[in-house]
Parts: sequence; C-alpha cells; structure tokens
Amino acid sequence: MSKANEGYVFQRGNKWTARVTWTNASGKRREQWKTGRDEQHARELLAGMLASLETTKATTANPSANTGPLFKEIAAQYSTHKVKPARYLNDRKVAGMWSVRTERLRIRVLVDYFGDVPVTSITSARVERFKIERLETPTINKTERSIASVNRELETLRAILRYARNEGHISASPFEKASTPLLSKADETKRTRVLTADEETRLLEACQKPTRAHLYPLVIAALDTGARSGELLALRWSDINALQRRITLRAMTTKTMQTRVVPPFSRLLVCLYQMTSEGEKRLTLGVVFLSMMILSSI
Repeated sequence: MSKANEGYVFQRGNKWTARVTWTNASGKRREQWKTGRDEQHARELLAGMLASLETTKATTANPSANTGPLFKEIAAQYSTHKVKPARYLNDRKVAGMWSVRTERLRIRVLVDYFGDVPVTSITSARVERFKIERLETPTINKTERSIASVNRELETLRAILRYARNEGHISASPFEKASTPLLSKADETKRTRVLTADEETRLLEACQKPTRAHLYPLVIAALDTGARSGELLALRWSDINALQRRITLRAMTTKTMQTRVVPPFSRLLVCLYQMTSEGEKRLTLGVVFLSMMILSSI
C-alpha cells in the first residue's frame, strides 16, 4: 500500500516554504517545494499542491476519467475554427475576432499550463490554481501581473471549454459547475480617468505650439467624443454629418465591434470646418486625421 500524500510548511530565515511528498505510480518517493510570501501564502500553496496530487491520484485510479482529447488538441481545433481575422458585412462583424495575435498569445499560455491534461479532467479547482499561479507570476517586465490580464486569459479558457462542450467532448464547462465564479471583474482596476479643467487647458496649450499644431484637432476630438485613438484615426469625412451634429464610429473600427454615434461639441465642429477650409486635398484623402498628419509632414 502506497504512503499517503504528505505536506507541511516551515520557515527558513525570512522565507516560508511549502513542501509535499508523495509516491508516484512507479513506487518512487517524490517531493515538491514552493516558497510563499508569508506563512498564510505558503499554506495556500500547500493546499493547492495537495489538491493537485489528489486529482492526479484519482485520475490514475480511474482510467475512464482519463479518456477524451487533450486540452492542447481542443485548443488547436478552437484556433482553427474561431481565431481568425474579423470579417465584415455592411460594417458589421459577422465572423472572426478583432485581435488575433493577442488571442493566440493567450492560448499559448493556456496550452503551456493545461496542454497535456485531458479536457475531461479540467476541474474548477484546476482553473482556480491556474488563476492563482498566474497572478503570482511576474510579467516579462518583472512587474506584478494584473487581475484584468489574468481575467482575459480566463475568458479565452472559458471560450475553449465552451467549444469543447458544444463539440460533445464534455458535458459542462467548469465555469458552469463552479459554486463560486471563477471569473470576476469586480476586482479589476477601473481605468476611467477624466482630465481636470487645468490639465485640459495645459494640454491644449502644448498642442498649439508649431511643432505640435497638427495634433490639436485630434486632441480636441478625443476630449469631446471620448473615442479611442484607433477609432479616430480611422474616421472618414463621410462619417461626419455636421448639419445633424453626428459622428458615426463604424463597427469595423471600434473595439466592441458595434457602431456608435457621438454628438460633436461646437469647438470640434469648428476645428473640422477649419481643416476643410485649408484645402480640398484633405477631403480627397478620405481619412480625417491621418490625412492631416500626412499633410503636416509635407
């Protein structure tokens, strides 16, 4: 009879360490160590390691639980069918996704972690451990990894497991089975930031200097519409209706893939009128602010 999994935490100097030992399928004794920030963190790491060992033990004892495709195989199928550049019909996205490169990077992270795990063996506990370990892993720039960043990876994982469910490989996703939400945006840092009146004044004064004058209309547009830089740089003259005071941000240029209509303030309309008064060449180039930047360099 094999010995049970054993684990404990101990302090060595200023560091707290979690250690587990177990007997593998070949009868050899193995051990694993992880260093925590403090005693509480070390105990959390210990609980995660013991849970992982129990899951592995249960899978080994029940071969039927180890059937089905591996996660990396499902991820490859998902990539082939879903991760494609966005396709539009009448300015509406009908297939694909906005950022293919970013999605592929997230899939690579998930495959590195879950790759050789049968998709039927991915439990809520495993997803929770992935979440904790990712939060504890510094970024490539050695900075703390944000909750928002990990949540985006979890959203990709959820999409892959939903694909596996729809293809009949699993009966339900762990995201559906979890008693507490595995993905919560409540803790994400809010990014809303509004300039104060003084900051806005100083920004506009800086943009009126000769070397930055070409940026002035673009900054006015950003302040008055709240549109993203990519949305503004893709703005065409045909998207602007000065008489009805409407600026249309086309679906194929927005992050949410939905058309938005924003009302321009008077100072933005004045800037746009001045731009058209400087020459018909701006109008023939089509794109409002890109054409402005090209002309300013001539």
